[in-house]
Amino acid sequence: VAAIAGGLHLTSATEDDLRHIGKVLSAMPALQRVYPNHCTGEAAFVALTQRLGSSVVRPCPAGTQLDLEVHA
Repeated sequence: VAAIAGGLHLTSATEDDLRHIGKVLSAMPALQRVYPNHCTGEAAFVALTQRLGSSVVRPCPAGTQLDLEVHA
């Protein structure tokens, strides 16, 4: 998995949940970008950004167009 795009439905996630999710995502060696949608929630967006850094790209509301390039 090189990119995750869409709603992650984390608005009601606990801090422990967010730490676990960040840990799992950071262990994915091919993951380059995360494009969270509105239902990800602000706290989750911040937590993921703190854990994954620049891999988390600006919030992507419905209708956002992404240009995804495949890098082998």
